[in-house]
Parts: sequence; structure tokens; C-alpha cells
Amino acid sequence: MKVYRVKLTPEERAQLVELLSKGRAAARTLTHSRILLKADEGLAGPRLSDEAIAVVLEVNGSTVERARTRCVEEGFEAALRPRPSRQLHPRKLDGVQEAHLVTLACSPAQTDVRAGHSACWPTG
Repeated sequence: MKVYRVKLTPEERAQLVELLSKGRAAARTLTHSRILLKADEGLAGPRLSDEAIAVVLEVNGSTVERARTRCVEEGFEAALRPRPSRQLHPRKLDGVQEAHLVTLACSPAQTDVRAGHSACWPTG
């Protein structure tokens, strides 16, 4: 017995079909759209099992389960969007260091007039 039953309204189905027909979205969004359409237990839905959807769409069963769960718990739109990352990425450079790096990167290369080559590269 499935705990999370996806029941799409006709408007939601139409929106997913339109999204798929355009094909101009992230691959993950398109895959989740296909999952929700196949998992739909409404009047127009095929009501496929998670295993059947996974086989047909060539995705992992847990992907189908997560998409179904997210649609029921957080809503139709949330199931199509990726979750925001919870990882914190500390800055490697502070403002002064970043400004120095930009200045260095945007400045012209120093040339060694005697040897006729750039002084940035070792000559040895």
C-alpha cells in the first residue's frame, strides 16, 4: 500500500505535458515531470507502481519515491524544483585577497626584456 498518493488536477497534468512538450527545462525537472505523470492516481493517470515507473524511465526506485513524497508533502511545484543545498561553503578568500587576485589576473604580464619571454614562467 502506497502512503503517498499523487493525484494531479487536470491543470497540473496540462502544465506537466506542456513542460515536456517544450523540452526546454533541466533534465531533472523533465524526469520528475514524467515521474509525476506516470504516478498520477487521478482520473486521467496511469497509476503505475514505483517499480514500473523506475523501469520505464530508467531511474532508481528511490528517485520515484522521493518525487512522489515531495509532491504530496510539499506540493506539485516543489516536486519539480531541486532542494536548496544545505551545505555551507566557507569563503576561501576575504575581500582584500579577492581584490588583489583580480588585480593580478587583470594586469598585463611582465616581460623580461633581456630574454624576450614572460617573467611569470620559469626559464630554467
